[in-house]
Amino acid sequence: MRQLVSNLKREKKIFIGDFDSYTIIRYGIPPEKLITLSKIGLLLFDRLMMPAAFFWQSDTLHRLFFELEPAIASGLVLPVIREYSTTTDIQDYFNMRVDESEKIGPMTVFQQPELASELANPHHVQYVKLLEATNTFAHLDQNSIREVYKNNWEKDLTDKYKFDINSLRSLLIQANLPIEQIPVIIQTLQNATSHPQFSRATCIELIQSLFPKGRCQELLVERASWLYLKSNADAYGCGLYYSRNPYNGMIFTDNLRLLAKTLSVFGITEEVISQLTIEDILQIITSSEYKLFIDSYRDLISNMNIAQDNIVLRVQRSITNEMRKETGLPQFYKVLQLIQSISSTVFISLLANHFSNNIISYSMLVYTGSATIISEILKRITAANSVMSSSNFTDFKNYVISKEYEKSINKHTGVII
Repeated sequence: MRQLVSNLKREKKIFIGDFDSYTIIRYGIPPEKLITLSKIGLLLFDRLMMPAAFFWQSDTLHRLFFELEPAIASGLVLPVIREYSTTTDIQDYFNMRVDESEKIGPMTVFQQPELASELANPHHVQYVKLLEATNTFAHLDQNSIREVYKNNWEKDLTDKYKFDINSLRSLLIQANLPIEQIPVIIQTLQNATSHPQFSRATCIELIQSLFPKGRCQELLVERASWLYLKSNADAYGCGLYYSRNPYNGMIFTDNLRLLAKTLSVFGITEEVISQLTIEDILQIITSSEYKLFIDSYRDLISNMNIAQDNIVLRVQRSITNEMRKETGLPQFYKVLQLIQSISSTVFISLLANHFSNNIISYSMLVYTGSATIISEILKRITAANSVMSSSNFTDFKNYVISKEYEKSINKHTGVII
């Protein structure tokens, strides 16, 4: 199965940043968590997109290959390599990465194990052969991830993103730095794009040279890595999920944590999902019951995302007004931070309350074997569909929940937004 990423435009695709070797090594992500994430990802998306290099960059992915192989062979998990004009297949891509790694000059940043994992090693060829045997991969279009990363890096340092409290620019503004130093630091970071080997590693090396160890350096390094992961997703034309993303407390369609919390309202917990096989997941997602449920779920999340964004926009307007006075900014940044952390929790609470009024309380499912548990999951999904197709739920989705959500946000922030 050889494809171009552009041929998958109609499909819903997700890039899960947790499979990145840098992330796995830096944060010690266990293989069990990655497998569960992949299953939740498949419950919401048609495909999981993943750089082919991930499969030879970490011991964790070496170990997970055989568990993921059925999903790779069927194209549910799709390894991606560079455009066809430069890379013909996975082996060719690997050879190119090895050659590039050998040409990189001495950089102290590669003494850090998480970054050293990005360098291709000839000894990894055994894992390349396993991946190549699946004959399943997609070619990236002409979008170079490096160029996309440069563009995202520049944007994160400009005024266009000043309301993103997690942007590089905002993190510098919120840091305890002399105000006159900030423009100089921003310019230095912008100049990073001129590095001949511009990459996540060179950006992290620059940040670590500019800031002492501490919270500021840690947040900037984390943002540099997140921008790199986002650039992969952007180049693949798909959504991004990353478990350490500070936005995961918010409502958005690509949020796998939000889907997991929603399913838990019906007793379908992550523990149950983790014990399902990839084949079980495939049986569930191809059922008419689940297809109806996920369409209703997406519609609901889309509505709630609008309600959330309306509140965020009002706070941003307040920031604009306060910037003219140069007062009150810390208060509004705190409001944005609070919304960022509690938004999805407020939503799930309102949703659980609504379903408790319509369906007698769901007890947690206990895993009792594939056939039985799949049947029980689909029964619960069918009951949820019954409620979600009612006029009562339509009113709840379109009017009630957004009003209750706003009231709750106002209560938590202590500000009438």
